[in-house]
Amino acid sequence: FTKWPFLQLTGVAVWRNTWYSESIAGRQQVEEPLFRRFFDLRGEVIGPVFSRIWDTPGNGYADKFKHVFEPNFTMQRVTRIDNYDEIVKLDSYDYTFGGTTRIGYGLTNRFIARRQEGARRNAREFLNVSISQSYYTDERATQYDPAYLYSFQGLPTSKFTPVSLVVRATPAADVSGSFRMEYSTASDEIISMRANGTVTRGGVSVTGGWSQRRYEAFNSATLRSDNYLNLGTNLRFAEGRFGGQYLFDYDFANSRMIQQRMVGFYNAQCCGVTLEYQKFNFGTLSSSQLRDDTRFTISFTLAGIGTFASPLGMLGGSSSGSRGF
Repeated sequence: FTKWPFLQLTGVAVWRNTWYSESIAGRQQVEEPLFRRFFDLRGEVIGPVFSRIWDTPGNGYADKFKHVFEPNFTMQRVTRIDNYDEIVKLDSYDYTFGGTTRIGYGLTNRFIARRQEGARRNAREFLNVSISQSYYTDERATQYDPAYLYSFQGLPTSKFTPVSLVVRATPAADVSGSFRMEYSTASDEIISMRANGTVTRGGVSVTGGWSQRRYEAFNSATLRSDNYLNLGTNLRFAEGRFGGQYLFDYDFANSRMIQQRMVGFYNAQCCGVTLEYQKFNFGTLSSSQLRDDTRFTISFTLAGIGTFASPLGMLGGSSSGSRGF
């Protein structure tokens, strides 16, 4: 319902039916298929929305600014899933917890600027700040909310999710960044933070990110706090005919380079070649026997056919858009 410009009402009713070729019996996975069926009922209210506009003709960034204030409220009901414990958990959707109601609430502030970009004046949302939290009638469901970074970690929970603060900034078309922080009311501390940014100039794009999760207050025997840095550079020249990529992930908690990747490619009208070097040092991060690994891959691209390479390659540096097989 969008008849009123200051208030938006949305209702959604979904019936989901998923078939699994296998199931869990006791503690073992057996070849017994099953169906999972449930209703997902949701209502969302955005508003009342308030806004204010400032004319700033002498401002060096924009000649007009707008601030939009948006409260939001969501109520969701997922019906009971009787065979939940028998479902083989393959991805986050399989953890959907039934028989519970979620009440979400939050506040979003949007800041929009009208500025000169080339020969045109464009309105751009250069800053977005939102804060939100959810309440579940069954506290077990808070462990599997994919909207939060702390989910799926097996941490002690309450009926309230952490308070999430998200800031997104796009001051220019080629510069963007974001920051996310989650504060746990149960442990009274900040449990996770994440920051990312991208700068693009011509054929050069640099992306960096930092993330940290803290588990000290939960006294977890299996989880340890982490602190990671990732940085990547993409180079594309001559309309994408040649270029390269370098990226790495660094673990501050263990003073270890987790992975490095270097890619170089050249594409002509008929064909192309990509060289890729990868080095991994997963250590205790890997649940498999693989700890250290080094790979070197050469792949060839034929126009209209695809890319031919080793199936162990992690292709993606090429601008052709095709995938190795």
